[in-house]
Amino acid sequence: MIRYKNSILCCLLFLLGLAALCYATPLLDRPRPMTLFDGRDMDQWELAQPEGWRIEEGALVPSSAHRKGNYLWTKGDYGDFLLTVQYRLSEGANSGVFYRSDPNDPVQAGFEIQLLDGRGKDEEGRPSQRSNGAIYGAVAPSEYNNAAAGEWNALMLHAKGSNVSVWVNGELMATADFDRWTTPKRNPDGSENKFKTALADLPREGKIGLQYHGQDVAFRHVRITELTDKSPDPAHVTGRLPESDVDLKYWLSNMFAHHGYSVDEASLATGLSAGEVEQARVRLGVGVGPVSAQSDASGLRVMPFPGGSNPRIGFLDGAIDPLRETKLSVFLPWDRNAYAVVDFPEAIHSNLGLAYLAHTHVPTIWSDRGVAPEPLEWTRHEDGSFEMLRTLPNGIAFKAEAKLEADRLAMRLSLMNGTEERLTGLRVQNCVLLGRAPEFAALTMENRYSKDSYAAVSNAARTRWLITAWEPLHRVWGT
Repeated sequence: MIRYKNSILCCLLFLLGLAALCYATPLLDRPRPMTLFDGRDMDQWELAQPEGWRIEEGALVPSSAHRKGNYLWTKGDYGDFLLTVQYRLSEGANSGVFYRSDPNDPVQAGFEIQLLDGRGKDEEGRPSQRSNGAIYGAVAPSEYNNAAAGEWNALMLHAKGSNVSVWVNGELMATADFDRWTTPKRNPDGSENKFKTALADLPREGKIGLQYHGQDVAFRHVRITELTDKSPDPAHVTGRLPESDVDLKYWLSNMFAHHGYSVDEASLATGLSAGEVEQARVRLGVGVGPVSAQSDASGLRVMPFPGGSNPRIGFLDGAIDPLRETKLSVFLPWDRNAYAVVDFPEAIHSNLGLAYLAHTHVPTIWSDRGVAPEPLEWTRHEDGSFEMLRTLPNGIAFKAEAKLEADRLAMRLSLMNGTEERLTGLRVQNCVLLGRAPEFAALTMENRYSKDSYAAVSNAARTRWLITAWEPLHRVWGT
């Protein structure tokens, strides 16, 4: 048996990895992400203007010498793809990410995801088709959630056939099925757009472009994955229908009273319709006031993460449809609405291949064989501790345990080899996800530290810290 021990101080953590991502299983027909920009060269790009763009501190930045027609285009054409990029806008900046576009006429012969510092509301105060995260001229975003001017944001774009979805900072902003856009200069809802050609008739393959519109912008960490029929849908969430009213009341209380879920998020998590969720809230008396959660004298609260949303900002192209039974939420003592999510184990690797993965990213030895993991839940003990035991089809069993101790959460992982083969090259990957702890979730490495077995992240003022340590430890890495 092999054990890993961990303590979390002050409240929580950062992003901890106990392994390099060295997969022994074949990737079948699922393409791997390709880096379009890694901070070092522009080999995958073509300039629309001479010396129109340059690399500065690991980011692509435009030259102010060219204020018109200053795009940066990919050399390759892309049709069905998943694109991730981080962007930074100056105050009031207007920019965009173009896709399936013709560089000779990007305004009319292509699509754009709008990037805009500022809310860009319509006359009634709602986000418009020109707001940040909009599919420009066609679909308004659901909200405005840009970071402050000068800070980095994460954009993800999924385009497959006629369907397009946009995420900003981990939140789904806009979706469209462009087969419905059958009339020039008009959207399906009757509103007007700028396109002389019906969007349903535009090509579904073309260049990806970055736009300079006269204000300072920057782009970094640009990756693309070309999609096949076997590629997972990043918008897909596998809901878990509660087994009983007792179970349903617990999870609705968990979601609404503690995690601050919306009805739509609870609907995704439970597999119930939004109307069924609302009816159940009323019938079961959920949401009237706070319910008890496991906590100690320091004010720490720990609860199972309910799923239905992804507690990440970055790496959404990898962490698709995450399983909730490996995830615990640790609430910040000074902010009852904020929490970090510890994911342990996120992955288990050995000489036999990738034996376990807590989300859909690359195939495991089981998905290669068409075997899906049985849904499990944390066992909640009366003393406030949590336990999850999973036995894999080949006999490998692992147990995750967590318990509040004084001012920390103590965690332990153990593994038993029930196969007839010797396990070698064993690696366990654990993560701490900061997307629901805004104070610590800035897209920067400047506030993240590691030394020996410890990893830590601070707030901007460096007055609060989340710290974690694992023993034994192979390496620490963060995104």
